[in-house]
Amino acid sequence: MPEPQRAQWNQEDENVLLDYLLEHKSEAGDGGNFKQTVFEAAAPLVEAIREVGAPKTASVCKGKFVALHKTYQLVLKLRSLSGWTWSDKTGCSITADSLGTWEAFIAKTPAAKPFKNKGWAHFDKMTLILPDMAVRGGNVYRPSDGATGVDTPPPPYPSFCPSSSSSPIPITLYEPTLGH
Repeated sequence: MPEPQRAQWNQEDENVLLDYLLEHKSEAGDGGNFKQTVFEAAAPLVEAIREVGAPKTASVCKGKFVALHKTYQLVLKLRSLSGWTWSDKTGCSITADSLGTWEAFIAKTPAAKPFKNKGWAHFDKMTLILPDMAVRGGNVYRPSDGATGVDTPPPPYPSFCPSSSSSPIPITLYEPTLGH
């Protein structure tokens, strides 16, 4: 019995999917998770340009987006590592001088191997689809969940006034009165 045919993706297929998701990013949740109906609507667009491989169904499109999401997270990590210079054209831009550290990194993170000296064409689109993925931490403002960073009260005022003593500087507010 022959193996079932697998969907094959090229950059144009991926661009059609990502362009559709970008147009419908308002339908994604905070984590960039799209509902099945979005993939059901995207599938015919990707299927229309299929040249080889199995049909591009909604579940195949969703699987591809999950894979692109994982690649995006990996590229975010690569861009943040010190010691290498990331370029959208040349990836980590590994030279003979940095080859040793690269090989040690690849031993632990084999999925990064394609980015040794090649960038990733979908980084900008994925950033537009998943903008909150690029910035993480306790002091990040995310309007969708009301989080504004660490839940600590603001410093006591007047923190903007320099003072040689530790006691606060008294401030008198001017309140205009009517008729004067």
